[in-house]
Amino acid sequence: MSKINHWLRYRKILHGHRNWSSKEVMLWEASRIGYVMGIEKQIFRELLGELKGLTLEVACGTSRFSDLFNEEKYVGLDFSGAMLKLAKKKYPNQQYVKADAFHLPFRRGVFKVVFASRFVHHYDSIIKQFFSEAKRVSIGVLLFDISRRNSLFQLAIKLSGMKGFGRNLSVVSSEMDGLGLEVSMYARFFFLPSMLYCFLPSRVFEALDRIISRFLPSRCFMITRKVQR
Repeated sequence: MSKINHWLRYRKILHGHRNWSSKEVMLWEASRIGYVMGIEKQIFRELLGELKGLTLEVACGTSRFSDLFNEEKYVGLDFSGAMLKLAKKKYPNQQYVKADAFHLPFRRGVFKVVFASRFVHHYDSIIKQFFSEAKRVSIGVLLFDISRRNSLFQLAIKLSGMKGFGRNLSVVSSEMDGLGLEVSMYARFFFLPSMLYCFLPSRVFEALDRIISRFLPSRCFMITRKVQR
């Protein structure tokens, strides 16, 4: 029952976190746990392992991934002051910047990598501006994840009351190509939105994920690089 109460409270604040209070941020932070969150961090750790250098995390929130980076090689960015306050409390030696992801306040080519988790799928066509900004401030490497549209995923999103555009691979790939970026790698897993796993036995769904997600994937982890002319 406590998990259900938590979810009902969480649903009320799902969007508009730019103006979240400290109390709302703590509610969000308490939701960043469990089977899916652990696997996500494991995958990003593996993907980031090959991408050495100064990294900008866009929409870093309370900085769930900060521990994947050396302090001197990480900058976290978010538009929520309350989010960044908690992030700084957790990781006082990390650098954080309050700014808009669509107007990154950095000079050209300063970062080796731009990294974004659970961000791209929340926006529609405007996300191309983020891709353009990410390319501008980096040497051209962008690591991000997206949610995909499939019938089961769409149904779960509708029932949960969440918003999600679920940009598919062909759309993202065309946007990358238009900016001179190419998708060089992606991995797929999970067949349900992550919050639903909080209410389900992880052992059962870990096994099902390995089978069903091959046919009904809802998440993609992608690395893009500048096209070599």
